[in-house]
Amino acid sequence: MKNAGSGEGVRHTKLRVVTGLAVVLLTTSTAAPWWRYNAGAETVQGGSRKAAVQLIGTAGGQFTGYYIRNGKRTTVCGALPFTLSEPGISQCEFRKIRSSDTLILQVRDGGSYLHFAAPAGTRGVRADTASGTWNAGAIRR
Repeated sequence: MKNAGSGEGVRHTKLRVVTGLAVVLLTTSTAAPWWRYNAGAETVQGGSRKAAVQLIGTAGGQFTGYYIRNGKRTTVCGALPFTLSEPGISQCEFRKIRSSDTLILQVRDGGSYLHFAAPAGTRGVRADTASGTWNAGAIRR
């Protein structure tokens, strides 16, 4: 006679494997390092472009960080999702409270667009417009 619970254990294991693969696929497809899109040759002049910064990822995941607007650093903290829209943002850094969370940074500023994911295991993401377009990298320490 077969154990009634044995099939359930196999299904549960398969479900965990499929869920894990889906998470890996999602994070690797969105975590292309230094990926950016520049819609035109517009450059940042005097911080006049309005940047829309959006953080998404693990729902309710908490973060700390800062952004620099017209040379002034402003500290922020909160929970995902988070949105900020200000002119003159030139740099930002966001760190996850739990490294197992996923944090995705999206920035739009009229002339460029950035989508960067800091997958589980990383500390966060840092981005700037030093070259006139948004560049980002994962924080590993």
